[in-house]
Amino acid sequence: MRNRKYMPAPLMVALMTILLLVANITSIVEAAVPDAKATVIKAFHQNIKDCHITINAEGSITLLGQANSFGCSMEGDVQAKPLVGKATMKFTMDLPTGAIADNGEAYFEVINNQETVYTKENNNWQKTSVPIVNLTDYDKYITAAKLIREDNTVAVFEVTFTKEALKTFELIQPQGMPKPLGINWLDGIGDIKTIVTIDKKTSTISELAIDLSKFIATIVETAIAEKLPDDKKQLVKIITDNFKANLDIKITPIKLKEKIIIPKEAKDAPLVSVH
Repeated sequence: MRNRKYMPAPLMVALMTILLLVANITSIVEAAVPDAKATVIKAFHQNIKDCHITINAEGSITLLGQANSFGCSMEGDVQAKPLVGKATMKFTMDLPTGAIADNGEAYFEVINNQETVYTKENNNWQKTSVPIVNLTDYDKYITAAKLIREDNTVAVFEVTFTKEALKTFELIQPQGMPKPLGINWLDGIGDIKTIVTIDKKTSTISELAIDLSKFIATIVETAIAEKLPDDKKQLVKIITDNFKANLDIKITPIKLKEKIIIPKEAKDAPLVSVH
């Protein structure tokens, strides 16, 4: 396996932002509310608590009869007071030409509604500051929720988010991730369905799962196909129809044995843009 630097700062910043978002949805007030949508909305309105989070994204596509796959994983802890997090990340690609791997280390902290992300690449630290992505209007963003199964330990809901919720992420674009290819990336994207698992014993959200296949395919088709002649657009659709991607997030409430301390060399690192 070849080791290359395939985990750029924008990806690491995005992962740490997801870590912060997930930490804010770990607890619910009541596990047994008659209305499924009300139960889910309550879950997304709770305060941050100390927790351990794992995030795994996997994807695959077959091109010219050859399989290609990728994986991106993150594991980290979030401390509620003060709000600080740390994580390790791994990125892998399995291509016909060979396997590629990369890994990274990162921290974040929130001060005055600003998230600062510290990332380590090639043994050098750098930091990036982005506004906090705050999804608070869940009554508007969550359009539907239904209980799809339950047992003695968990209740599992299918939750539908309107695509308008994704516009919140555009708030980080001035200092963070630019719009893909300068397009309106929400064009063509429908509602987003998420599987939310609630642990009955702890009354916490323990897992989120999203099928990203159609979501990513739509962005690619919008960004690339619209710039191609008609005879090439069908080829892009054949490729995107063959694309599979899934995101799985697991959340476990914990009692941290010691406070998370951001290394001094990370704190002293230069502030950079992730463009």
